[in-house]
Amino acid sequence: MKIASSNLSRIANRKIPLTWPMAITFEYVTDVSAEWVFYGKADMFVDKKRGGNFTDDEIRFFTKIKKNAELFKIVKALSMTKSDKYELILNLVLNLNK
Repeated sequence: MKIASSNLSRIANRKIPLTWPMAITFEYVTDVSAEWVFYGKADMFVDKKRGGNFTDDEIRFFTKIKKNAELFKIVKALSMTKSDKYELILNLVLNLNK
């Protein structure tokens, strides 16, 4: 999980807070639901059929989005966009990045 055992101990002893990215990483490694750990909601174990496994690159990508408030707002807005607009949006973004 790329976290020192001393930090895990501090989290367990409530000396430092558990972060959402750490809960997501914990879920990925152990199949224990991040929502269950963080909020006490949902089932304890993740349903493999529901979410599937994420690659390390995907986890880093999702974490990057979650850490950046502006990027998170953009992705959230995009997630509510109808699929017939995807190509238009992709072309706009690609043109902005030229």
